[in-house]
Amino acid sequence: MDSPRIEMIPAKPVSSLEQTIRMPVSIVITPPSRHVGKERPPLNLSIVLDRSGSMAGDKKMPFAKKAAAMVVENLTARDRISVVAFDDVAELAVPSTRVEAKHRILGSIEGIHPRGGTDLHAGWLAGAGQVLGERFEVGVNRVILLSDGQANQGVTDLEAIASAVKEKASRGIQTTTIGVGRDYNEVLMERMAVEGEGQYYFVGDTVQLVDIFQTELQGLMATTGQEVTLRFLPRGSKVVEFPHSFNQTIDGAYRLPDLMAETPIRLLVVLEIPPPTEPGSLLDIELQWVDPETSAKGLLKSSLRALPAVAHAEWEAVPVDLEVEDDVVTHRLVLIQENVSRKLRERDISGARQDLDLWKQVLAQAPPSPVQEARAEAYGATMNAMDLEDFDFGAKFLGGSALRARRGRREAPDQDSK
Repeated sequence: MDSPRIEMIPAKPVSSLEQTIRMPVSIVITPPSRHVGKERPPLNLSIVLDRSGSMAGDKKMPFAKKAAAMVVENLTARDRISVVAFDDVAELAVPSTRVEAKHRILGSIEGIHPRGGTDLHAGWLAGAGQVLGERFEVGVNRVILLSDGQANQGVTDLEAIASAVKEKASRGIQTTTIGVGRDYNEVLMERMAVEGEGQYYFVGDTVQLVDIFQTELQGLMATTGQEVTLRFLPRGSKVVEFPHSFNQTIDGAYRLPDLMAETPIRLLVVLEIPPPTEPGSLLDIELQWVDPETSAKGLLKSSLRALPAVAHAEWEAVPVDLEVEDDVVTHRLVLIQENVSRKLRERDISGARQDLDLWKQVLAQAPPSPVQEARAEAYGATMNAMDLEDFDFGAKFLGGSALRARRGRREAPDQDSK
């Protein structure tokens, strides 16, 4: 079993002899590449499609069915698929089955048509039940939920739904959510993705649906580690900030996203480091995961060694590592994005514009990088949405972009403003 790599990069290569300092540290987890010719893990998927009446508009249902069909076409007989369609009730269009007679599965998907209300919980629960009933001990188990509306039938309480999703995730059944259009409840969909340890996507234009499903499928096929946890073991320092959205285990470890080949996870931690008293490490970390192809458990340990100490004035004069500074700026901008998203949802347009002014100021002071280029494009897209008074678009795509960064995923230019 190949192991990921861990790199810890302190903001400065030295600490202070005289004062306690706060030191940002970037943690980069790089999963192993998938070997050519090596089989990917088998997939056990349930595609849960909203077929409420609102899905009839903007060609949402045709594109949703096309996206689901694309998934089926790219699976093999090693995989399982089920399809649930929900409105006021959840109906099993395709019970969990090996992907062999594809024409039958595709025919059932094509027979789904919009109607009725939105019992989102019932739809998700039916899909999760199909995956759980045929759960792979070796492989990937995932529900992919697509909706364009508010949960207005059955169980609608956010905390109740989130709790159910988290319980299934604890049993190895993850949930990815895809919100379509301007009217769905992004707070609910984001929360389900976080508790379900999956991905969250905002689709502003229905023509993007096939690409989004393809992105999700490629990520699942590239999975090299599941049940990933990260544990901090402070030695000569104290962890004072970890600006990420991860659940924690009972013993305090953080549950990270799945490891995907060639997709690093970038994390930022802020340490409080007192003047040194003895040599040793500042921070030890333990990364654990399960190989989805063999169920073998992996463990990787890494240490940030104590830094050379210098006079405080000299420490202050040492420049900050540009890569770490980029991560610090990114998370400052993420906080601003979250505030703008919330204020747009609440229709506090004046407050949102004030935060956008702050966003512009932070960008102007940030060192140039591809990540900040992506944030600049997101800023431009938000300003355009403000000019068009398309506040729902701004709220949804900013929230999604911020959540990806909170979960350790960096974005290239254009990705979060499509």
